[in-house]
Amino acid sequence: MIPQYLIDEIQKHVPISNKYVRHYLKKIYKFQQQNLQYNGVHNNTELHHIVPRSWCEQLIDDPDNLIVVTSEQHVILHEILSLTGDKSMIFAFWHTLVKRVSVLDHYLYAQRLIRSKQQMKFVNGRPVTNLNTGEMYYSISAAARVVDRKDSSLRNSIPNKTKCGGYYWEFTDQIDKPLEELIKEREQIRYERSLIRNDCSSFMKKVVNLNTGKVFNSLTEAAHSIDDQKTGLISQSLKKQIKARGYYWAYWYEGLDVEKELQSRIDEAKRRYDAKNALHSERQKRCNTNSFEARAERARLKALKDQEDSTDNIS
Repeated sequence: MIPQYLIDEIQKHVPISNKYVRHYLKKIYKFQQQNLQYNGVHNNTELHHIVPRSWCEQLIDDPDNLIVVTSEQHVILHEILSLTGDKSMIFAFWHTLVKRVSVLDHYLYAQRLIRSKQQMKFVNGRPVTNLNTGEMYYSISAAARVVDRKDSSLRNSIPNKTKCGGYYWEFTDQIDKPLEELIKEREQIRYERSLIRNDCSSFMKKVVNLNTGKVFNSLTEAAHSIDDQKTGLISQSLKKQIKARGYYWAYWYEGLDVEKELQSRIDEAKRRYDAKNALHSERQKRCNTNSFEARAERARLKALKDQEDSTDNIS
């Protein structure tokens, strides 16, 4: 028999009057009469939580909440729960189904797969699965919160087949292979991309330090020479022809006159400095002129007012 406190816990989420809940409880009672012994999933026996884990985590290890069933019976129980319309049960049914492809009849599996996909279309959000752990989440936002990443980062990692938060991800309704195969595919893509990145030396632009005359094979190598882990400073120096960490930089090519290029950079810097000083002087002069004119105008108006006051007093 099913303890009353388990029935009460189920009723907190779905009314007992629901016909699918009643059907679910009847199935549980029927499967309890089998008295199966749990011998591991490889022997076609599995443990099912009468009150699902997503409904009450406190009952996960409760012996009364566990029942031994076959793999196909496990899928049937989750299928009935999904028909109650509860969002978490719809995802639980999908998750249970896709992991038992090898033990189910192909025709029944295909029918249930179509039904589960149709159910998920009516659920807000699109479910995603962590390929490394097998955990399924109701939406991208829910998964992103778990790994402490932005929604956009996780969303972009799926079509790009890259990691987000240290894991590979996929939309649950697009999983058509075992998770291990999907992970291997993504690892292969990652390896091929790394080969492409490491083979970029043939078309990398060389960079020269104009002050020392030393030539570097890449921006990264030049950045490391000035104890910088990123290439941003040198990139800005090349673009704006300014110093980076006290040095002038230029792209290297055969026939480059380093001394002439360095002198042109120094002359350009001096020109910019003189232009800046001239602009500052002009602004200061304009400001001083405006201040003098304003003071003269205030003095003139005050003199006129005093003259009018004196005229009124005489009259």
